[in-house]
Amino acid sequence: GNQGNRIIKLPPSSTGMQGIISSATFVKCQHIRKQMGKKLAIISGMRSSTLLKRIPYLPRADAYCCEAGGRIFYSVPPKKDGSPIFTPVDYDGATQDDLAPFSLEEDPDWRTKMIVTVGGNGFLGNELIIEKEKEEKPIPVDRRDGILWEYCRKLQDDGFVVD
Repeated sequence: GNQGNRIIKLPPSSTGMQGIISSATFVKCQHIRKQMGKKLAIISGMRSSTLLKRIPYLPRADAYCCEAGGRIFYSVPPKKDGSPIFTPVDYDGATQDDLAPFSLEEDPDWRTKMIVTVGGNGFLGNELIIEKEKEEKPIPVDRRDGILWEYCRKLQDDGFVVD
């Protein structure tokens, strides 16, 4: 891309929220990774299904953390096993290397640790396949197991709206 500062709109979440990000942010993130030699992690509370839709519109990172810290995905070279391959959107100041396709791989050790809290069905867990094939509905809160979801149900019983 050229050297402007175009604003890029992210795909909306399932609740309709849509974020924006500037080309300058992309350039600064890549400077941190390449020139400064630091690892970059993008951390968000968004659902993993939303993250996967937004990956091409986010700065290339070494790790992506979502589900309020419950899941970690690492950027890896494109896989040839049928896993999704993400191609970054072009942005002002992008190099060919910045736009190179990549895949994601979930951190299995972290996920195992999180299952104690979020339960075995607290998240779908198979979004990398679903994203490629079809959209799947999340499991309703009243059917999820784990400490987190017990507390969520208590908050709902107390009259709180939990999103």
